[in-house]
Amino acid sequence: MKSSLLFLLLLSSSVALAQDDAPAVSEINAVWKKDGMHYPLKKGFYKNYDEFLNNAPSVQREFTIKEKTKSEKQKEKGIGKVNFKLDDDEGRIGKFWGFSDGQSVYVKMVLSSNYWRLDYVGPNGYFGYKEPVRSMGSLIVAATKVDDMMDLMVIRPTGKPFNTTVNEMTRILKRAPGLAEEYNNSDSPRSDKTKKEFLRRLNEYVASHPVSS
Repeated sequence: MKSSLLFLLLLSSSVALAQDDAPAVSEINAVWKKDGMHYPLKKGFYKNYDEFLNNAPSVQREFTIKEKTKSEKQKEKGIGKVNFKLDDDEGRIGKFWGFSDGQSVYVKMVLSSNYWRLDYVGPNGYFGYKEPVRSMGSLIVAATKVDDMMDLMVIRPTGKPFNTTVNEMTRILKRAPGLAEEYNNSDSPRSDKTKKEFLRRLNEYVASHPVSS
């Protein structure tokens, strides 16, 4: 990771961080601050996590995004499931970490054929993840509004998405002095609202404390 790399996330003044639901993706303006200059998200495909961190997608292909999230409730919660179609006939791209349309960033989940929009763009960004519930034999899922269910996923320092369990949150938050302890002592460490708050604070810390190479 380049030592001069900093992340800066600007939120629209209309976003209320105290709300239970995450701000809408359209209300987030993610920019990089590098060498004293601001750069908007560059459109293209990231071959790896480092390309994402450096805002340097190495594969430039034109594509069309296909929205896969149908439920308005899911959209309100920050779930953005998409796929894409390449606009040319130059063949497949091959393995890649994620991609950006210049407005948002989309990442892949293991065992999923879809991509997921980062609800918060940063070194340890997060997103809402939900796939359809499938019945197993005689197992019946009942008395639950599955439309309201989702997993909050975070991007680990390795670039891999992972579920935000309390243990995982504690592990990741240790990057910022005192933040993990404060999180564990909070009133509701298991709530998504609390997790998002502390992940935002972590990203702000990482942005202002680049790792020396």
